[in-house]
Amino acid sequence: TGSHFTGAAQFGAVQTGGALECGAAAFDADADFRGARVGGAASFDKAAFAGAALLDGAEVRGALGMRAARLHGEVRCNDVGIAGGFDASGATFGGDSLFHRISAAKGSSFDDATFAARAEFSGATFAEGLCLRTTRFDGPADFEGASVQADMLCAGARFGGDARFDAVHVGGQLDCSGAAFARRAIFDGADVTSDLLCEHASFAAETR
Repeated sequence: TGSHFTGAAQFGAVQTGGALECGAAAFDADADFRGARVGGAASFDKAAFAGAALLDGAEVRGALGMRAARLHGEVRCNDVGIAGGFDASGATFGGDSLFHRISAAKGSSFDDATFAARAEFSGATFAEGLCLRTTRFDGPADFEGASVQADMLCAGARFGGDARFDAVHVGGQLDCSGAAFARRAIFDGADVTSDLLCEHASFAAETR
């Protein structure tokens, strides 16, 4: 916790039987955790990443935390398996953020997070719900083919680019109450088991 890495951090070969604690760490260059195996929780809460954060193919046997983290470069979390939840509440993502086919077995949250570039969650699985309340997406947001097995809560979110929910499956409510869509909002083929809530939402462009 609180460590400072001035050069590239290479942790792709790491295997731990317990937790990985990188809370409040500072990474001045790329941080590579691709393929890491963590036997407990992995915490990057309040960490600062000046370069890329690479976690493709990592396995976390507990929760993954990025609360209030500052990620200035590209984030790659494709094919990450998380036995707990993924909490990135209040985090700032400055570069393209890719979460293709990520899988979280517990509830996950990006409440109050900011995405300054692309945010892609295509094919992701969130077993106990996904919270995106008051999240800000300055670029395109893509949830095509994602599966949220409980509620997907987007109340008050701001979508500055195209927002794609094509073929998304939501096992509970899809709540877009008070959300603002500055560009296209696409729900083609979306499957929502309960309510689709759009009360007080604003749609400035094509919606389908």
